[in-house]
Amino acid sequence: MLIMLGNLQAWAGYYSKTLKVGDAYSMSISPIISYGWTIDRVSWSCSGSCVSHTGGGGSSYYYSVIARSEGYASVSCTYTMKNLKYGNTSTYTDSWSITVESNKPKSVSISPNSIEIDVGETANVSANVSPYDAEYSYINWSSTNSGIALVSGSKSSASITGVAAGTTKVSATTDNGKSGYCNVKVWGTSPTAVSISGESSVYIGYTKQMTAVFTPDAHHSTITWSSDKTAVATVNQNGVVTGMGSGTAVITAKTTNGLSTTKTITVTEPPFTLESTSPTKLGQNRPKQTLN
Repeated sequence: MLIMLGNLQAWAGYYSKTLKVGDAYSMSISPIISYGWTIDRVSWSCSGSCVSHTGGGGSSYYYSVIARSEGYASVSCTYTMKNLKYGNTSTYTDSWSITVESNKPKSVSISPNSIEIDVGETANVSANVSPYDAEYSYINWSSTNSGIALVSGSKSSASITGVAAGTTKVSATTDNGKSGYCNVKVWGTSPTAVSISGESSVYIGYTKQMTAVFTPDAHHSTITWSSDKTAVATVNQNGVVTGMGSGTAVITAKTTNGLSTTKTITVTEPPFTLESTSPTKLGQNRPKQTLN
């Protein structure tokens, strides 16, 4: 608030500031002194143990602090303006409310938050700490049942290895007690054979779904898909084959325990072409199919 008193202008008001632990902050008074007036007295006060005084104060025009811990603090400055000719005075007070927030983690999540692996298989996960600039010394990784799955981590990343069939939970906990979790299912039966189910031909520009079939079928295994001729056919890690050019390509499916199988895919031109036609009336602006 701007206070007017004759030729004197002075700002007197209330301010608020939010800091993080370790932040430094300076407050100051800035009266506009007109002819015939002077600052006669200045005094500062501070309450709250979450900040420490680092400079200024006393009769100076500023007061500096550093945030030490979470909490609230209040700083005020009372100053008196004096008219040199008449001797009259006016007193003003500026106040600052300071909130200090911790820069420790507020929450933790694990990505992915659910995995399925075979016995002996290892999957990588990561801990996501919020806020992104939070400071912490370590993350402790643990498994609620190390007989089902073991976890080994270094700060924000970890590896989970299947030990025996079953389910368990892996946690990541920061040094201030914030935790995130990942649900883990371990399949106990590894496949003894694998084959690929799906059509053996596809048109250029079209897709076909391939599926890995295991023996025995009561199990789980991650499959790595690949194509020996990506110019002819590509395959993604969901087993979807896309025709790229005429010819044949060999699609391979490999399990985590080292089994593999192949399927030959023939890629041909589609038996029709799409031609654009100019509309002659409403409803006729559609592609025309021409059989070869």
